[in-house]
Amino acid sequence: MAGERPEVRIGDAERDRAVELLREHMVAGRLDATEFSVRTGQALTSRTQRELDRLFTDLPRDPNAIGGMTRWQAPPPDRPQVTGFNWIFIVSVAATLFGVVLTLGNFAGYVAGGKDIYNLIGTIIGIATLLAGFAAAAVTRPGRALPASRRRPAIGR
Repeated sequence: MAGERPEVRIGDAERDRAVELLREHMVAGRLDATEFSVRTGQALTSRTQRELDRLFTDLPRDPNAIGGMTRWQAPPPDRPQVTGFNWIFIVSVAATLFGVVLTLGNFAGYVAGGKDIYNLIGTIIGIATLLAGFAAAAVTRPGRALPASRRRPAIGR
């Protein structure tokens, strides 16, 4: 035919690149082991570019494509929105301060009030509250915001 290009012969570099692309498609899950070995054998025995092109007619051009799009064309994955405040940290600090007040008040009452058992129990509870609040505050870190709650979009937006 007058409009067709003549067969273009290929060399080892083109065959090796085709095998590499087939391997990437297999890693991406588009080819199973049997189909990969069949196509690899055909790629290694190909003599023309057209024979190589036939091996890729049902595969995306880019082996790293996601849903027919390359990584650069695919939309970014959803990331959760974050709020400005880390409320757990704020509550942890408040619990720590409450524990300090509870500990000091009960300990002072225990010393001044003649060793009352209720002030001793209050002191122990205050120390436990202080330590729990401090540990929670240390774990949550103030600079780290929490994911925002899932809200319905307002009507009309």
